[in-house]
Amino acid sequence: QSTWGDLNRVQFAMFARWIAIVPRAKFCFRALHEAAGIVTSAATKRPFVVLSQHQRRALRAVSIVDFKVGNVSKAVGDLHKIAGINREHGMTVATKDRVTELLKTISEQKSLLNGPSVGTVAWSLATLNYRHDALLTALRQQSEQHINDFTPLTLAWFVWALSKYNLLSAPLLDATAQYVIQHIARFSSSELSLILIAFQRAKYVHPQCLTAVTTRARALDFHPRSFCSILWCMTELNFFDHLFVEKCGQGVSSMEEELSRRDLMKILTGLSRSAATYLSQSHNYGPTPTAETSTIIKETIASTSFLNAAFERLGRDVLVNLFALSPFELSSAATSFSRAAVKYPDMMNEIAARFIETPEEFNEQSIVNLTWAFARLDLRHEGLLDAVSQCILSRRGRWTRQGIAVLLWSFVVLQEYRKDVLETLLRLAPTSADPPGKEVGLFYQVHTALQVDAPADCRPLTSYLHGFMTDIERRPHLLPFHFGSKLNPVSSTHKLVSNVLESCGIPHVNEFNQGAIILDIALPEKRIAIEIAGPGGYTRNTKEPLGPTVFKRRILTRLGWRLCVIENLHFFETQTERREHIVHQLVGTISELSHHVSPPQR
Repeated sequence: QSTWGDLNRVQFAMFARWIAIVPRAKFCFRALHEAAGIVTSAATKRPFVVLSQHQRRALRAVSIVDFKVGNVSKAVGDLHKIAGINREHGMTVATKDRVTELLKTISEQKSLLNGPSVGTVAWSLATLNYRHDALLTALRQQSEQHINDFTPLTLAWFVWALSKYNLLSAPLLDATAQYVIQHIARFSSSELSLILIAFQRAKYVHPQCLTAVTTRARALDFHPRSFCSILWCMTELNFFDHLFVEKCGQGVSSMEEELSRRDLMKILTGLSRSAATYLSQSHNYGPTPTAETSTIIKETIASTSFLNAAFERLGRDVLVNLFALSPFELSSAATSFSRAAVKYPDMMNEIAARFIETPEEFNEQSIVNLTWAFARLDLRHEGLLDAVSQCILSRRGRWTRQGIAVLLWSFVVLQEYRKDVLETLLRLAPTSADPPGKEVGLFYQVHTALQVDAPADCRPLTSYLHGFMTDIERRPHLLPFHFGSKLNPVSSTHKLVSNVLESCGIPHVNEFNQGAIILDIALPEKRIAIEIAGPGGYTRNTKEPLGPTVFKRRILTRLGWRLCVIENLHFFETQTERREHIVHQLVGTISELSHHVSPPQR
């Protein structure tokens, strides 16, 4: 590149021809375009050299200024060639002018375009980041009734390009879903990933189509980029397929090469959300397991092994890319591990060290997410807490309502009662429960912790939440949730425990409200709380209680309750085995209350 001027036109044409033939050398195209003018002007200063027809064809093939549009098909082909050449480095001024000229020809003759050509034009525009809403809208309207003219690849290109500019329509989305269902066997994983990216951008959910996509993907070989995108889109659309998630987890854990940054973040998000969903579903099956529910629960519990292996592999990838990942990506990685309830201290400690070293690179939302991740996993890192405290004190007034609630909650969960830090955040706390949201429940929990768990010098800080608590007492319906409570229906294990207590003649209350805590089962007179501890309260890999679980138990103890924990971490083939397991765990509580129970019932 430093000696273009020394080449004559013959040498340049030969080199250009080699570039055009060898696929791995195509990265040189952009340099050749910029050099074409230099070589041509340099050659005029030398004796004229006659080029052969082959050499002239080679020179024209890589010199954009020599393209001549003969018809719309050639225009589409030239546009596609330009997009392929310039997708990595962007367009030069000359290239942009050329694209404008080509689009003028295509717009004038767009009615002559077939499905593949329409998809190619849309993909080229999106790849070049060249927005032309009028042309794309016209092509969309033209294609809605002729969806079968597309090939799987060009249809994937078309909807992906339209979704990038928010130009998709309901008729086109419906037609695309039906096309995918009918021709699913023809789609590759990369084509499916483009289709799903379009669906995710449009927030379009078609269960039958999504089922067909995951079924087809399970039959294909694992391809990291495509499968990461498919999984991420599925989770964004709240659609989960256990077998597909398992294939992704196994594929990631068995990979030899490293994941790219983009794929790493997508697979982390997808697997963590899937893992969180399985944890919430693992205890919500019927009172009498059927063959179908038994299979589902077995698969859910079996998912622990492959997800653990996948997250261990992803944790290693995060460590390898620690200084390549942005602060936002690092906080997202920590959040993904905490959401999936996977405890990987080595990775978390390295992320904390990166934050401690350069806290100014992390914005407020990244700091909130990182602090929450450590609190949820019940990981106390003194250096991290010191750095977060300094950020809170130095960035006054820059925290959102939700960020304030999460930071306060994280500090009290980790028993980090720093008066100056808590007071700084509480001064910014709301004086009412409006607007209602998840942070309302967090503020309520913080108030309870300050009352019963904080040191004596921190307890007066509850005065900052006086107006908020007054509003909550007047309008308790604004509380969206409490820690320890379930947004899901009462689990079958919960019902079974209640039935056992009832059959033993032990009076009890289900879902008992103790201030900021909802007790699963309470014996108020005896101040005994029975907690149904499902998989969602423990880390997936180490089986240690998560931060919210530890926090809840600590607050209950401070309030004078005795806790009886019923572990719901196992699967039983029959209802009898399950009942015996629960009765065995309850024996201590029943023995203590034996004076309420007649001998036969005992």
